[in-house]
Formats: sequence, C-alpha cells, structure tokens
Amino acid sequence: MRRKQHFALIADILTAVRFMLSFVVIFMGWKFGAHALTETVVIVVLGWFTDAMDGPFARGAAPLKTKLNRYDFIVDVTFNWSILAYITMSGFLPARLTLIYTLIVILIVAVTQRKAIAVIFMRPIDLAGAAFLLYNAPVVAGFVTLYVIGLFIVRWRRIKSRTKAWLHDLKDILSGRIKK
Repeated sequence: MRRKQHFALIADILTAVRFMLSFVVIFMGWKFGAHALTETVVIVVLGWFTDAMDGPFARGAAPLKTKLNRYDFIVDVTFNWSILAYITMSGFLPARLTLIYTLIVILIVAVTQRKAIAVIFMRPIDLAGAAFLLYNAPVVAGFVTLYVIGLFIVRWRRIKSRTKAWLHDLKDILSGRIKK
C-alpha cells in the first residue's frame, strides 16, 4: 500500500511540474522570445517527459486515485497552449490569429464538451511548434524528433489503444451521437 501511495505522489508531482512548466514557457516567450528557443525546447521536452511518465505512475498507484488525476487533461491543454503562446510571442504567429483560434476552440469545446474535440484542436499547435522549430533550429528539431520517435516506440501499445478510443469517440461525435 505504501508503494502505491508513493506512485500516486510521484504522478501528482509530475503533473504539477508540467503545470508550472507551462508558465515557464510563457515567461520565456514574453521575456526572451525566439532568442531562448533552445532553452524553451528543453523545457517543453521536459514537460512532455512528465506527461509521458505521470500516467504509468498513476496506473501503478491503482486502485488509489491521485489527487491531481482529474486535472491531468486540463494541465495537458494548459501546457499545449503555453507552447502556442511562446510561438506567438516569438513572432512566428500573429497574435490576432492566435486569439481568434483560441476563441473558436473555447466556443466549440464549450458547446460539445468533449475531450476528443479539444484534442483535435491541440494537434495544429503541435504542428505549428514543429514548423517553428524546423524553420528556426533544424538541429534541435532533429533531436526532438528522435525523442518523439523513442517515446512512440516505448509507449506504442498505450498510444495505439488510446488512439483507437479517441477515434471511436470522434466518430460518435461526427455522426451526431454526442453524449456528455
């Protein structure tokens, strides 16, 4: 039982760290912009690592629930949008476009109240981040690509099962079977 409590605590710490890193990413964009690209990429990769690791620790704590479990997706969205904020503050995207995109997402997610819809809108941010990184720091982009490939290899079974569930949920939404 003590081991499960430790796992739950580690999962919560990882989630809390990712949430705090969101504000660090925003600060980096506000204070340093594109001049701190490499440092910000390291912070983002650290955030991704905490995201990859909090789940296994939380599942290792089962049947205990972690204290931050219900906030994990909110933290993921916050972290993702902090990347968009950094890209915008670095001058890669116009602030008006970012604001319009964010307002559209908030409206659509508020109406549908579906996680699958929020995930759809998070992927363009990932692509914008990748494009920004490739354009401004191709060598760093290469290392990040290797990290992401490694993460996919290590987590393939989980990614595969979660993607199937997400696609099923999305299919229900698109076919009009929206259930809350």
